[in-house]
Amino acid sequence: PTMTSRCWIFRGVPRLPRARRCRTTTAACGLRRPYSTDASGEKAVLVYGGAGGLGSGIVDTFSDAGWTTLSVDFVENKVASENVILSQGEWGETTLAVSEELKTKGVQPSVLINAAGGWGGGGVSDPQL
Repeated sequence: PTMTSRCWIFRGVPRLPRARRCRTTTAACGLRRPYSTDASGEKAVLVYGGAGGLGSGIVDTFSDAGWTTLSVDFVENKVASENVILSQGEWGETTLAVSEELKTKGVQPSVLINAAGGWGGGGVSDPQL
């Protein structure tokens, strides 16, 4: 990579004749930053399944990096900046609930990570298995 006008230029990227990634926080080169921010100027990530094993690790990592973290799950994630607690309902209801909570909290995440859908069953000795 070479540096031109405060931006890194990467040459030889497959299927792209030239790809650039801005290395500044102000995007002085006119390129879009690799992430955007919410209304308060903070970086925000929304993690579906943010209280599970994988999701809580993702929330921890982004929190440690200074991001505003929003966890969407059936239980609270104590590390997350904000939590959207779901009830066992229809998909349409939960989607609307998440949308309304984001509007209420005034956070517009620029990154969405889906870590939901892990193992929620019992053990192998469970009679229903």
